Amino acid sequence: MKRVALALVIAFLVAGCLHASPPGSDEETLAAHQLEGVFPTLEQLKVAGFRNQDWCQFIDYPRGSFTNILDPDSTCNLFDGRPQSFDGTASADFQHVKEALDNSGVGLFMVWNIEYDTNGQITTAEFEVTAGDFDRFSYLYDRDNTISKEPNPDTIVTDRINDDWWFMSTDWN
Repeated sequence: MKRVALALVIAFLVAGCLHASPPGSDEETLAAHQLEGVFPTLEQLKVAGFRNQDWCQFIDYPRGSFTNILDPDSTCNLFDGRPQSFDGTASADFQHVKEALDNSGVGLFMVWNIEYDTNGQITTAEFEVTAGDFDRFSYLYDRDNTISKEPNPDTIVTDRINDDWWFMSTDWN
């Protein structure tokens, strides 16, 4: 019985260390197209960053940096502004962005590093996808190809989807 239990523990530990499989090229293309459907909502509110996880929620936009964690040193708050508690308007705006992201059909938890041109259109944005325990998947939109795509040492996969989009897989270890 002890051998069986030990074997199960070892199998669990080994399986838990496996990396998530990146999507195929057709899935990447579809996701990029679906994420472009979120742009009007982000552009309307001029969102610079958005995060929605069970422990951390924030929206960073011209009205301010609203979060459920007011500690300025928290790893939740990936923005430069002073953390503020959600007010009614920020809560409604957060929900509006959340719904747009949910409706995209791409399992996201954060959008950040969003920049706009003088006409208010998105030029760059990074969409963080829920992946495995040891992986970070993201879709990078770079309309003007201004961001270096040289992978850092932790990058497992860097796929160019089209002229504007990249898929990145990074090892969290």
